[in-house]
Amino acid sequence: MTFENEIFNKISIDYDKLLKYGFIIEHDYYKYTCNILNDSFVLIITIRDGNVSTSLIDLDTKEEYRLYHNETLGTYASMIKKEVEKVLFDISVKCGKASLFRFSQSNRIVGRIKEKYGDDPLFLWDDSDAAVFKNEDSNKWYGIIMAVKEDKLKKNGNNELVDVMNVKLDPNLINELVDDYHYYKAYHMNKKYWISIILNDVNDDNELLDLIEMSHKYTVVGK
Repeated sequence: MTFENEIFNKISIDYDKLLKYGFIIEHDYYKYTCNILNDSFVLIITIRDGNVSTSLIDLDTKEEYRLYHNETLGTYASMIKKEVEKVLFDISVKCGKASLFRFSQSNRIVGRIKEKYGDDPLFLWDDSDAAVFKNEDSNKWYGIIMAVKEDKLKKNGNNELVDVMNVKLDPNLINELVDDYHYYKAYHMNKKYWISIILNDVNDDNELLDLIEMSHKYTVVGK
């Protein structure tokens, strides 16, 4: 994950506030520019589909400065990176709010589960993004949301972290659903009974809630 996206990790961006902050809309992304380091550089920040990236233009040479993106930084590049981070942190505070999970659909689904079953996500492991949903009556899990690198599920995926939800379903239904786009074989769960879903709005919220309801029925006492 890039340092820009690390700063915005688990931040829900308010796009109206971005516009008030000074961003403009260009094509399919939001763009913000400002001068940093005593007007030595122009910082360009773009936000597209929640992904944040930056570039720097040296005002003396009119060329792009890239060294602050290197893994190993010299003193000067490190100073520049800190200045870029200051701007990004300011935007994250003024134009966003903290969220439990990375993706907006993840946080919507959490709210819908709370509304229907009264259950909050339980973070059972220290230093982990994984949270389970448990029926308190039976103490059984009916869902889990975790951060997984996309290429763990998709053959052509990247190594960026995505929010993935696992639910328990009838094996015959799992065989029908798995298509490696909408639904995937379960990650870190029994693949016969569990299915993985990337919470990136490819699937409709109500459709996911129907699957969660099926999973929840497995946890009802007496079932």
